[in-house]
Amino acid sequence: MAFPVKGSETAERDSRAGQMEKWALRALFLCLGVCVLVLLTLSLWDWVPNDQDHKLNNFLSAAGALIAFLGLVAAILTFSYSAKRNREQQAAQFAQSEAMQRRQHTITVLLETRLSSEVRRHIDDRRKVFPLYQTIDPIAFKCAMQGDNTHATLSSFTPTDLKAAQYGVSELLNYYEFLALGITTGDLDHNTLKESVRGLMCNLVDDAREVISEMREVNPKSYVHLIALYDNWRVPVAKDIFGKDNERPIPPAKGLYKPSPQSQSGT
Repeated sequence: MAFPVKGSETAERDSRAGQMEKWALRALFLCLGVCVLVLLTLSLWDWVPNDQDHKLNNFLSAAGALIAFLGLVAAILTFSYSAKRNREQQAAQFAQSEAMQRRQHTITVLLETRLSSEVRRHIDDRRKVFPLYQTIDPIAFKCAMQGDNTHATLSSFTPTDLKAAQYGVSELLNYYEFLALGITTGDLDHNTLKESVRGLMCNLVDDAREVISEMREVNPKSYVHLIALYDNWRVPVAKDIFGKDNERPIPPAKGLYKPSPQSQSGT
């Protein structure tokens, strides 16, 4: 999935406009040159003896019509170029204004969500049970969702803490899925988000990559925009603060969340 990245459109548009300007000026100078040539011919005609006045009049009439036609062509070319140039400048100004509004909207969304008390609570609940830079075990995650602390890594937590941690991870993943969708639709600015949340998002997805894989095995539409953005942003050779591999690809699912044939048949 490709994500819209603004940057070279304005330069490319200016380059095309510059080429059009050169061709328009060339056509204009060509028309003016022909007009000058015709005028010089007419001025030299007075020095040529010719008794056939009617031929001279016909020639002058044709030359005048040619000059008028060339002048009309030059005027049309000049007007067309000016109108097209104005439209391109207006389009460029509109695109620039739209990009500024998109960046401002993105910053507003980040300030209203990322720094909110709700998001901070989800982060704290998640870290209490599932620490940063540690892969979240899919079975432990499923047990936490049910408040089951019989799993070896969850025995020291209360059911309330487990449910809050599982919910926190899910909500954080949903939050980044929302941002990824905003980038895909063009409502949020790609570069602004990449500069502000790339590391945070990639760390979370790396920790939850096995959980995401199992969830997508059950529902392939889960986190489709988030995974596409993660693949676009992640650095294959990244390391975490402990020097361990980070930002790893989403692994194949092991079918841990898929219901067994016995449960499906009710036996």
